[in-house]
Amino acid sequence: MINFEKNDSPFYKMNEMYCEQILHKFNEFDVEVNGYCNSFGYNFAIDFTSNNLHYTFSFQKSQTTENGVIIPMDAHDYSTTTLIISGLNKTDKLVIGKSLWKRYLMPKEDCSNIPSPFFIKTNLKNANDGLIKKVVDIINTYKIKYGELKNGNLKLKLNQAITDPLSLITVLDKLW
Repeated sequence: MINFEKNDSPFYKMNEMYCEQILHKFNEFDVEVNGYCNSFGYNFAIDFTSNNLHYTFSFQKSQTTENGVIIPMDAHDYSTTTLIISGLNKTDKLVIGKSLWKRYLMPKEDCSNIPSPFFIKTNLKNANDGLIKKVVDIINTYKIKYGELKNGNLKLKLNQAITDPLSLITVLDKLW
């Protein structure tokens, strides 16, 4: 359950509307939800199981202010979404991230398909059969900052608040 710290602030109303919108997307699933929502942001997690896989979405938004002694400074909003999928093949490995050094160590044919500064490292057998292109499309569409598949767990970190988390699951299901 999300603890809504009610307030008349327009910031709270915007945050509450986002949280309610996300919760509405998961109506068809038996989900476990916990976290909070207030005027400064939100932090809540949604857990559920579907098709023998366990999904955990974490939605976070926070605000920081800068010390404006002479000139007032505006607050900065930071939004992240994290997805963890458990129950995948334990032998598969995939790492996606931003690193020019690791990109330099990638095979040249993979570098031409992946936007800089991203790198991909994998042991998947079907990596050359269009998997890299599909992964790059997902990175660009969902603005994925980091992703790692190991020991049967896939963890993705996005630097934005997404409005349709189920579409991300649908796209990822097509990869496996």
